[in-house]
Amino acid sequence: MHRLAQWFGLSILLLDTTCGLASDGSEAVYRVRIVSSECVGQSCRVTTAYASAVAIGHYNAGKEILVTAAHAVRGNPRKIELDIHGKWTQATVLGISDGQHDLALIGVTLTDQQLQTVSLAKTMSAANESVTLAGFPGGETLHRRTSHVMRTQWGSQILTVATPSRPGDSGGGVFNARAELTAVIFATAPVRHPTFTLATDANAVRQLIRSTFQADPPTGRHTHLPAYPRPYVSSRRPSETCHCQEYLAQLAKRLQTLESELNAMKATLAEVSSHDLEPIEQRLQQLENIQIPVQVLTPNGTIQSEAKYRLGEPIQLRLIPRRQ
Repeated sequence: MHRLAQWFGLSILLLDTTCGLASDGSEAVYRVRIVSSECVGQSCRVTTAYASAVAIGHYNAGKEILVTAAHAVRGNPRKIELDIHGKWTQATVLGISDGQHDLALIGVTLTDQQLQTVSLAKTMSAANESVTLAGFPGGETLHRRTSHVMRTQWGSQILTVATPSRPGDSGGGVFNARAELTAVIFATAPVRHPTFTLATDANAVRQLIRSTFQADPPTGRHTHLPAYPRPYVSSRRPSETCHCQEYLAQLAKRLQTLESELNAMKATLAEVSSHDLEPIEQRLQQLENIQIPVQVLTPNGTIQSEAKYRLGEPIQLRLIPRRQ
């Protein structure tokens, strides 16, 4: 369930404690800043996005672990930073779940303090159970709101909460009445007029910890894990990587070349005499019959939709709603 971890290579001590935590669990939620580069040809631009993360354990020697949404940190961004009391601190991806769950583990090193952590709920929250959601919508201030769990089921280990979320809430927490982390926010739905939040159950977080560290998740205040995971290396298959801007630029260049040739043939056709038309008309017919296949893939590499377009027709790409 993983591709995992870059970091320290030391023995690890996790403290599963809520000592000093606010009653709703939100003090364990931190703001995340992700800096990425988008390049088309030789032209590149730097983009900044925001998400949230929940601190779930301490390591020895000032090392901390947090859980967030995988889509927020996937794709080898240039820099991931955690806002700790107004200071941006470099973070590292430790583990990313496979396509089944939208979860990732990130870590930071602190020399003079520890993050406020929260315990993982042992059972999935039931329908109508009261919960608190906390995150940083828009990358701004921490936003808390109370709601309840809906009966709607969206999939295995997915919690549906009856209040919408916003971009930046991804990776934030859903907490039960005991201030335990019961789920991690990854999306809001429906897309056009959101009315509820989708979040991954805490049991999936346990599975990711187990696959990352090759050990069971912590069960007490002093749980030693046997070894630190190997350095994280992105090993996506080609179908998992979306170089959308590069692909569209190549497609536009190909269309421009074909359309230029088509226009040149039409101009030549208007100038030549009728007895010279046959080879030109044949080539013209070939150009007009060219079909360009276009596929839209999901983040998992499956085909969302596909179509074929002729020259002169508009190319339509269906946008896949991005998980928060």
